[in-house]
Amino acid sequence: WIDITDVAPGKYILKVTVNPRQQVPESNFNNNIARCDVQYTGNAAHISGCSLTGY
Repeated sequence: WIDITDVAPGKYILKVTVNPRQQVPESNFNNNIARCDVQYTGNAAHISGCSLTGY
């Protein structure tokens, strides 16, 4: 859930990071960041260009 109350329409970047301090053991830390382009119209959010990266 992301509260977008009072967010103006426009282009944004949504970036989500999991396990940023690498405290949870994983076999691969190179996919812990998701980044997506967001176009918000005021009524809907359109997501595109998503990619996974590491730190």
